[in-house]
Parts: sequence; structure tokens; C-alpha cells
Amino acid sequence: MKLFYAATSPFVRKCLVSAHELGLRERLELVPAAPHPVNRDRTLVASNPLGKIPTLITDDGAVLYDSRVICEYLNALAEGALIPRHGPARGLLGRVDAGSIAVGCALGYLNFRFASLEWREKCPATAAWFEQFGKRESMAVTRPPAA
Repeated sequence: MKLFYAATSPFVRKCLVSAHELGLRERLELVPAAPHPVNRDRTLVASNPLGKIPTLITDDGAVLYDSRVICEYLNALAEGALIPRHGPARGLLGRVDAGSIAVGCALGYLNFRFASLEWREKCPATAAWFEQFGKRESMAVTRPPAA
């Protein structure tokens, strides 16, 4: 499978963390992409006319885009439990699923792009959860490069 990506995208990171948690990371070939509204990445647009990342090309040639769709596909492929079948789970503590991964990636993006918002000081319980969740191998290996 090929995943068009940019290392700083929280949506790409959500897909990479999901793939890692599901044991599928090694099956992904990462294809660097430079999405732009004017200077279109021709390689990306050839597979996804919207020119957005993440874009996944499955082993059978299907093209998927939107991180939610890609994560659901990966979950089904691995027969995983990241997306609960029956009703949504509540609360972040002790969970590793699509919801907790999305929250973790969003908070990581806040740290990366908007550290000046000081969200950790304003939300100490969430910060404590993120501190623990961020120690997961899948979160550590997908952390964006330092700005």
C-alpha cells in the first residue's frame, strides 16, 4: 500500500499511528507529497484529483482519502478494534481506538504549531492524559520533526 504523506500533517499522523497500532505500518510505502492549492503536486493529483493528503492506494489499486476513511479501511484490513463495532466508548483513559488516536494527534498538532496557546496549563487533566498517551511507541515514532 502507498500512503501519500507530509510529516507535519496531523491527519497523516492519525493514519500512521493507526497503522502502527494495527501492526500494518511495515506494509505502508510512504510517498512524500507537497499538497498546495495552486502549485499542485502532479504525482499526488494523478491518484487523487483533490490533491489532498493523506491519500492511500491499496494493494488492489483502490484510492482512499480522508483520514477517517483510511483509518477505517486499515482497521477492517487488520480486523482491529480501533473503531468499536457497537456504540461509542466514553472517556479517554485506558483506550486506544480511533477516538483517542484522533485526540492525541490533535493535541500533538497544538504542541507543534500553537505552543503559545498554553493549552496544557489550561487543561491539566487532558495534558496528563496526553503525556501518558504520547509515550506510546506509535505516537513517538510519528511525532513531527522539530520546527
